[in-house]
Amino acid sequence: MLHKSLAAAALGVAAAGSSTLYVSSFSGKVTALALDGGAGAGGRGGAVPTLKTVSQTELGGAQSFLALDAGRNVLFGCDEGFRSADGNGTLFALRVERDGSLRELGRQKTQAGPVFMELFGAGKDTMVIPHFGGKAVSVWDVADPSKMAEVQREDLELQRPGTKPQQTEAKPHQAIRDPTGNYVVAPDLGADVLRLFAIAPGANAREQQPKRRAAPSSGGRGCRGRQDQAGNQLLTPLPPVPVKPGSGPRHAAFAVAGPKTYMYVVTELSSDIMGFDVSYPAGGAMELNPLFTIKVHGKDASKTPEFAAASEIAVSPDNRFLIVSSRNESTLSVPSFDGDGAADVVSDSLSNFRIDPATGALGEVQVRVPSGGRFPRHLSISADGALVAVANQLDGRVVVVERDAQSGVLGGFVAQALLDGNVTSVIFRE
Repeated sequence: MLHKSLAAAALGVAAAGSSTLYVSSFSGKVTALALDGGAGAGGRGGAVPTLKTVSQTELGGAQSFLALDAGRNVLFGCDEGFRSADGNGTLFALRVERDGSLRELGRQKTQAGPVFMELFGAGKDTMVIPHFGGKAVSVWDVADPSKMAEVQREDLELQRPGTKPQQTEAKPHQAIRDPTGNYVVAPDLGADVLRLFAIAPGANAREQQPKRRAAPSSGGRGCRGRQDQAGNQLLTPLPPVPVKPGSGPRHAAFAVAGPKTYMYVVTELSSDIMGFDVSYPAGGAMELNPLFTIKVHGKDASKTPEFAAASEIAVSPDNRFLIVSSRNESTLSVPSFDGDGAADVVSDSLSNFRIDPATGALGEVQVRVPSGGRFPRHLSISADGALVAVANQLDGRVVVVERDAQSGVLGGFVAQALLDGNVTSVIFRE
């Protein structure tokens, strides 16, 4: 059982909900780690138990992100493509076997720089991908994982360079659905805007005709779209929402509190958290109304180093808490995961906030909690809220942190694994 194998009996965690972690890495591998039935080595002399490896799947390239379709037992991965000879990325589909191991089903070349994947549509048959290195957002038919196909691409334009050296071109780093399932938000680090798209009613990629490869046509403000032969679009670009110049929006997360919906954006270049009230005017499109901006480690700006580079943001399953990660700090340390007096591990940090359901404001729960290593690029919260998995990129280490689902408080490390290469994402199999 999970709570026994991870020495986390106090959490009262049920193993059935989260049996496997999947981890992507710039080594080109996707690793499956068992959460139930067996921590491997460790547990003595102060050591943190090591997660047992179920399988390692060599896909090649630089694997940047993972997305799980639990209903179909299909795991999707993407190679960012910065090592490929042609500069293109690659989309992968893998079957999740009963023991959690993986078997490749298909792969397709993509526009350069895929860094995120979001499933939507009937049966999650459609996927939207932001291309950080390809200045685009693409839409894919993934109904048949062995025959995945791009059905739309929106090439993003930058009207003028931004205020930071990293802002010479459009750089979308994420694309997520809103809670209604009718819109997509894509934070664009290069353009300092939140790209908005309306999802076509009943959108499902397999209902579309094959896309013709034609010269780009007008696709809305800041976009040049490519459509299918019938001129259909699954995503329709809407006017983007500008944010603070030089902030570099990276990722966003939604929280629903009764009749209210909020969206929170973490910025990479300024290490801010931006809060928005989300509204849906009758007969109009989704609107994002700014509420506040605070530093990633709270209202006291001195706690956020100038050289910090915030990365991930996640809202708890109950929509009551928000966790952010920050890289490039190296100001904290934790005891060695190996125990027995080995040297401490240099660590970056997580910060933890409570969401006010009436106003959307963030209240500090914990500020600058050790992430367990350097460059916490990504984190995931288990469905029951009892565990947080963190991918510390530069250490190649995944850690699992206990969490009190009621108070939101993060506890100690209950498991870890050291993997090949720079780890880039970690997700639970739910």
